[in-house]
Amino acid sequence: MNQENKEIADALRKEVRQLQSDRLIKLESERKLEQRLNVGRQRIREVINQLVSEGLLIKYEGKGTYIAPIVKNKHVNLLSSPTIKPNDPFYNRMLMELTGYAAKN
Repeated sequence: MNQENKEIADALRKEVRQLQSDRLIKLESERKLEQRLNVGRQRIREVINQLVSEGLLIKYEGKGTYIAPIVKNKHVNLLSSPTIKPNDPFYNRMLMELTGYAAKN
């Protein structure tokens, strides 16, 4: 990351940390960030992608970019019925989906 991107990322990172709460908060659009920070759209996208890789932002295709909520609990507890068979494909798929979701969030 070049020096200018690093400065923009640091400024945006500071703003994001101040706004972070226990729920998703939508980040302003790339266009508004571009105008406010007076830099090009490509630079904004690079910085956003950097913050996404750090886990501070979450991008939802077609819905925008959100500030990742503060995680209060780093554990997921699952309860299952004793009647579920361990080799049930639906059950295994559900566990895989939940594990993937928990890892991302």
